[in-house]
Amino acid sequence: MAFGKVIEYNESPTKTITLTNPGSSAVTLGIDGVAGQFFWANPTTCGSQLAAGASCKVGVYFQPDSTGNFSGTFLITVGGGPTYEGVDVTGTGVLPGTPPGSYTLGVVGTSGMDRHVLNVPLTVQ
Repeated sequence: MAFGKVIEYNESPTKTITLTNPGSSAVTLGIDGVAGQFFWANPTTCGSQLAAGASCKVGVYFQPDSTGNFSGTFLITVGGGPTYEGVDVTGTGVLPGTPPGSYTLGVVGTSGMDRHVLNVPLTVQ
């Protein structure tokens, strides 16, 4: 599950993981969160048991507080056992950029008593 680029200190849109029990009897679930830096799980509709044929949802989001590439695994214990099922998650923390628009960059130079100003137009797309 890829979250793409997220500006540091901002929260990505939440992505949903749907857990489904295709079996003929209920299974025990353990929602163990996300192993990985800057990934978080929202409150879940899943209880500790998932009935036969039933589904539940868990929201996961990415909120980096630094730049770089990050990865982790959303961990689920199924059937009460010691083994985990996992969903890999990735995201990239980026710095905020200059918004698109037209700007004027002013450059001032002095030499003795002379002062020169140069205004340079700049367009960010």
